[in-house]
Parts: sequence; structure tokens; C-alpha cells
Amino acid sequence: MRDLHPTFCDFTMLLAGLAAFTALSQAAVANASPADDILACEALSIGHCPALLAATKQAEPARSGLIAIVSSAQTADEKVGKAAMALSLIGGDSVREPIWLAAQAHRQPASLYAQLLAAAGRTGDDRAVAPLVELVNDGDTRARLLAIGALSVLKAPESVAALIATMGNKERHGRVRAAAARALGMIGDLRAEAPLVEVAGAADIYTPARSRAMAALARMKSAAAIPVATQLVDHPARSVGRPALALLAAVPTPWARPAIRFGLATPGLRGEAAKAAVAMGLSDLGPIVLATAGADDLAPDEQTWVLDAVIKLKPVGAAATLVKRLTHVGVAQRIDLLKTIGRLGDRTVVPTLVPLLRSEPRDVANYVVYALETLTDKQLGLDETAWRVHAGLEKPAVAPHPPRAVLSLKRAKAKAAP
Repeated sequence: MRDLHPTFCDFTMLLAGLAAFTALSQAAVANASPADDILACEALSIGHCPALLAATKQAEPARSGLIAIVSSAQTADEKVGKAAMALSLIGGDSVREPIWLAAQAHRQPASLYAQLLAAAGRTGDDRAVAPLVELVNDGDTRARLLAIGALSVLKAPESVAALIATMGNKERHGRVRAAAARALGMIGDLRAEAPLVEVAGAADIYTPARSRAMAALARMKSAAAIPVATQLVDHPARSVGRPALALLAAVPTPWARPAIRFGLATPGLRGEAAKAAVAMGLSDLGPIVLATAGADDLAPDEQTWVLDAVIKLKPVGAAATLVKRLTHVGVAQRIDLLKTIGRLGDRTVVPTLVPLLRSEPRDVANYVVYALETLTDKQLGLDETAWRVHAGLEKPAVAPHPPRAVLSLKRAKAKAAP
């Protein structure tokens, strides 16, 4: 029976094979082109594909390789489509014609044709408008989504009618209707205003489509949509309430105040409500905004807009309130609060801030210095003693007088004698 344990020779051959495989793999990686690196990414987006990000900074090597792939008749369909989309993201005048020619050469399968036309549209090629509109009318769901995305970039007036019809067609997939609403907002054609208002206000329509319709109306600054927006602020889906408040911020309306007050009290809406309060100059809502800034469940983006509203509305006692808040929040929130305190311009909080130079960790103490220097125009850095003196928390050190010469009694009498 053969020994199951490998002999020394077998082991040596195994190591040699592994070494050869490793060498080949390293050589393949070393010889990979920028185009290959991009196509190896699972998702073609700047945030998820480092090679694509690199290509936006040094485009020509990747662009040349991708154009060769798109132009090759032997390249697999999937690779052609992905290369074309990558080219449309990198951009440049030289990518337009190769993508268009590839679209003419690959009418089948339909999914590839749609992808190539979408890539052509994203380069700004007006020749793609008509076939993209045909895809919106007659393509499958994926083709429609690709076509609508490209038309939103092209902003072609010829596509508005097809997009309106698609958005209002209850037989279309909800994602398609939502994409059409978004595209209409990007195009900004006033013919879409009334249909968008209708979709936003229709209770029986897919919620994301209503959300996108309201966001489109906000982008268009539609005064006609204000009555619907005030009703939708308290919609159960915050994704609808947020763009409704965004519209109220874009088109300030005094009688929308109750909706804004509701938004300031509602998690998920407070950031947009704060922006609306600032847009309308509602300084009387400043105390409510300040109270909102103290909420424990503020999302980071909400906190940014709420604190910005505090700065702009300047409610009485805002700085002192935020200083007290410092002891109840984490490091990131303390830093945001200190930035806000500095911009409020209330110098009365300086004596309260100075002791934080000792009690806070260094990264937070640096922002204590920022607040102090912004409020006082003094540049004292992390010198706690200097700040304590400036704030009146302690007296400045007095330099000792030089010792006086002590005259002996005898010499004093002699000096006093006539």
C-alpha cells in the first residue's frame, strides 16, 4: 500500500509549484493595466473603485485601455458594457465616439444595448436621446432605469413627455416611476410641475415615487406644490416629509410655520425643518431650534443643520445652553458644539470655557482654544494660565521688587545730621 504521507521530494515539488504560482500571480498583478483594474471592481463608483478614482486624476492610460476594449469585436458583451460605463464616468471628448459606435454595433442583447446607450447619454451625446426615449417607452425595467438615468444627465426637453407618461403609469415598476420623477426634477421643465404635484399628493402611489416627486418640486422651487408639501410634512415616511420641508425652505411661506414647528419636534425631520426656519427667518422659533440641538438622538447631518440654525437665528442664551450641553455628549458632538459656541459671539461664556482646557482631552481642548480665540480675538493657544488671567479667573503674577539697600542706623543718623 502506498504511503499516504508525502515524501521529501513530493514536498519539495509542492513548494516549487506554489512558488511558481505565486510568481505568476504577482507578474499578472504587476502587468495589469489601469483598465483591467477598473473592470475588476465589483461596483463602478468613485467610492467603491479605487482604480476609477485614480483614473479621474490620471485619465489617459485608463481611457486608452477602455476604448480599446469597447472598440474590440472580440470582447465579451459584459466587459464591453462595463468598460463603456467606466469611460462615461472618466469622461473626456475622446470617449464619446467609441461608445456611440459600440452602441450601434451591439443592438443585441437588449441589456447591453441599453447599457451602451446609457453610457453614451452620460457623456452628453445628444444622438442618444431618441433611442433612450424609446427604451423608456418599450424597454424592460433595467433598460428603463438605465435610460432614465442617462436622460436626467442629458436634460433633453424631448424626453419630458415620455418621462411624465412613465411616472404616471401605474403599470410601471415603482422604481421606474421614482426614477422618472427624479429625472424630471433634474431637467426642470415646467411642463412636469402639475404631474409631479399630482404624484406627490396621491396616496395610492409607491412611496419612493412620491418622495422623488416632492424632491423634484423642491428642486424646481414650485410654489404650486406648497399646499401639498405642508400636508406631507407629517407623512409616516420621513423620506416624504424631508423633501416636503426642503420645498418649504426653497419657497418660504409664512403660513407654513406650523409644519416647520412639527418638523423641529420630529426625529428624522429636524435638520430640514431647521433649514426651513432659517430660510424663512423665523427668529421666534430660535428657542425651539435651541431645544432641538439638545436632543440625544440627533443624527450627525441633523445636528449640522440644527446647529447652523442656532448660529443664524441666535436665540437668547444659546451659548450658555450649549456649554452646559458639553458634559452630556460624546467627543464628536462636543467638537461640533464648541465650533458653534465660537461662532455665536457671546463672550460671557469665556470664563466657563477656560477650565475645559484642563479637563478635556487634547483633541477637544484644541477646539476649546478655537472657541476662545474666536470669541476674544486673543491668540493664547493652550496656555491655561494666560486664559485664566484674561478671563479674570486669577490675577496676573506680580514681579517682585528689587531689594532695597538697608542703611545702618549709624549711617542713617550721619546722613540726617546737618
